[in-house]
Amino acid sequence: MKCKNCNSEIKEGSLKCEACGSNINEEVLETFSHTGDTSSEEVFSIDGSSSSNEVETFVYDNKPKKKSVIPFIGVIAAVVLLLGAGFLVYLRISPKLAFESVIEQSIKKFEKGMGFGYDTSKTEFDLKFKINGSKLQDDYLSIINKLSLSGKVESDYKNNKSFISIDTKYDKEDLVKTDLFINNDTTYIYFKDIYDKYIKYDMGDANKQQNLTKDYEVLTRKIVEQIKKALKIDYFKRKNDGEFVKNILTLTDKELYDVFRSVLDNLVKDDEFLNSLSNITLINKADLIDYMNGSIDDYNFTNEEILSIELYSRKGSEKVERIVLRTNDSELEIEIANDNSYIIKIKTGRNEIIYKVNFSKSGDKDKLNFEVFLGDYSFSAELVYAVKYNEQITVPDVKNVIDYKSINQSDQEKILLALMENAGAKKLLEDTGFLSNQVYNELGSTSESFD
Repeated sequence: MKCKNCNSEIKEGSLKCEACGSNINEEVLETFSHTGDTSSEEVFSIDGSSSSNEVETFVYDNKPKKKSVIPFIGVIAAVVLLLGAGFLVYLRISPKLAFESVIEQSIKKFEKGMGFGYDTSKTEFDLKFKINGSKLQDDYLSIINKLSLSGKVESDYKNNKSFISIDTKYDKEDLVKTDLFINNDTTYIYFKDIYDKYIKYDMGDANKQQNLTKDYEVLTRKIVEQIKKALKIDYFKRKNDGEFVKNILTLTDKELYDVFRSVLDNLVKDDEFLNSLSNITLINKADLIDYMNGSIDDYNFTNEEILSIELYSRKGSEKVERIVLRTNDSELEIEIANDNSYIIKIKTGRNEIIYKVNFSKSGDKDKLNFEVFLGDYSFSAELVYAVKYNEQITVPDVKNVIDYKSINQSDQEKILLALMENAGAKKLLEDTGFLSNQVYNELGSTSESFD
C-alpha cells in the first residue's frame, strides 16, 4: 500500500506514513469518499465483510465499535409510552369502560358490606330514628320516635353460627333485651330478665342460608361478568353537556331482551353458578335450569328505547358525580357529592321520593345518617356501628333449654307479664293506652291462678 501524500510504501499495520507522517486512516477514508469503489461500501454493511485488500487493512487497523443498545431501548420505551398513553386515552373515551368501572366499585363495596372473604364478622350498633308527618299524627309518631335499638350481630360463616343480641328501649328505658343464638339448624332465644330458659326452635333447612357468603359472592360475580359481556359497545355513547361529559347506555326493548337472553343462556351452563343458586334458593339444579330457560319468552318488539342510564363526570375527570336511570314511566337520579354522601331521587308519575345518605365517623366508629322524604312525611335514622373481621364470635352456654312446643299458656302469660314490668314497657303502654290497669290486673291474676 502506498501513501497518497508522498507515494512512499507503507508497511502493513502502520498507522502513519514513515516518510511524511500522514495519517493512514484519513487517507483511506479520503479514498473511499472519492473513488466510489463498491468494495469500500461493504465496510459499512451490516456484517462488515469485504473482498478487497484495502478494506481488510482498514478493518484490521480499526476494530469496529460495538453498536449502542441505547437507541434500541429508547425505541422500546417510546412504544411502551405510546401504548400506555393510547390506553389512557381509550379509558377516557370508552363509555363502556366508564360503566364497568362504576359497576366494579359498587360490587367491591357490596362485597365488603356482606363480609365476603372473611371467616367471621362482628358488628356493634346503635340505631335511632325519627318520623315526621301531619299534625294529626303527631301523637302516634312521637311514640315511634321514642324507640331505639342497640346491640351486636356476630357471624361465623365457616361453622354456620350466629349470635345476635338486641337491646330495645322506649324513652331511654328498658323495653326488652333478647339474645338469639343460631347453631346450624337450631335457633335459641333468650329473653333477659323475663324468662330464665332458652327457647329452642328447630329450623331445618332454613338455617342452611347462614353459611352462604361464598355462594352470594359467586352469584354476584357471575351475573356481573355476564352482563358486562352481553352489553355491546354499540349500546354506549358519549356526549358533552356543559361542564359535564355524559357516558350513556341506551337499550331498546329488543336489545334489553338480547342482554337478558345472553346472560341467562350463559349462566344456565355454569355449574358453579347453578350450585350456588341452588344452595341459596333450596331449589334443585334441574328445576332452576327449566325455570331459567323459560323465564324470558319472545314477543313482538317495537325497537323503542325503554332504558337509558347516564353517568355524569366533569370534563377532564373520570369521577362520576351523577347517575340518571330512565325508563318509560320512571326516573332514578343519584347525586354523588363524594364517596360518603349521596342523594337519591325516585320519580314515578307525580310522586317523588328523596333519599339522603351520608357516611361519617363518630369517634372510633362509623356513622350512617339516612333520611327519606315523601310529600309531608319524612323519616330519618342514625346508625352508629363498628365492624371487626376474623375474630371469634360469642358462643353462649346453652343449658336450661325448653322446646317452644312445650311452652304452655301459663308460661306464655308469665313471659308477657314480666315483659310489662319493665320500665320502658310501662311507659309505652301508658302512652298508647293499649293496656288499661284493669286488663293488666286481670292478666296478673290469671297468671297467678296457673301457679
